[in-house]
Amino acid sequence: MRRISPETVLIYRSLMTPDGMLDCPNAYADPVAEAQRWMNNQWQYWSGVTADYFEIMNECHPPMEWMVPFAIEAMRLANERGICLLLFSFAGGTPEIAEFAQLTPVFEYALNNPCRSGRYHGIALHSYSGSPGELVSESNDWLGYRHRRFLAEIVRQLPAAAEIPVYLTEAGPGNGYIQFSCQDIVRDILQYTDRLQPDTYIKGFHLWTLGFSALDLTPCLGPIGDALVAYYAGR
Repeated sequence: MRRISPETVLIYRSLMTPDGMLDCPNAYADPVAEAQRWMNNQWQYWSGVTADYFEIMNECHPPMEWMVPFAIEAMRLANERGICLLLFSFAGGTPEIAEFAQLTPVFEYALNNPCRSGRYHGIALHSYSGSPGELVSESNDWLGYRHRRFLAEIVRQLPAAAEIPVYLTEAGPGNGYIQFSCQDIVRDILQYTDRLQPDTYIKGFHLWTLGFSALDLTPCLGPIGDALVAYYAGR
């Protein structure tokens, strides 16, 4: 990938931990101590991976007052090793807008403590339409475009937070487990790409998924690639 497309941003997520396959840290433990344990456990699986960002959890929903010190300590530890994190990875449609607003101190820490020269730690969110048969690009601000409500409140409190990159590290039609035709998938991708253009903090979205669930995009890769090449070529 680096050879073919050096400008492509690579994001890595692994659920492997010494405790087994896990999505989430222990939100019943002290958040700072748990961040230290969780991050120290991840190094052995991240070592040698040349990703631009590491996504550190998957669809967890601890109390936000726990998430703040956990995320800040995780960023501090990542900075010691010179790697960049994507935080949160909330499931589509979660958390509540008021809950997300409590995460402003995480954005503030990220702004004041870049992970590399010219690069901030970022945010991961997941985005689906949530409704069978509905494309994510045609859903509403409570689902496919929920990030707008999240960031509007954060930026109101901290205007510079608009500089923090946001990646939709899972995105797709329906609930992610219902197959769609390649024609609908291509239409969804092009529409979503186009409709996200005003949201300049959104740096990309990852299609769900290749060969993992009932929504398998593998047969559509050719049409997707052709459509994206044509889209960016302006045809």
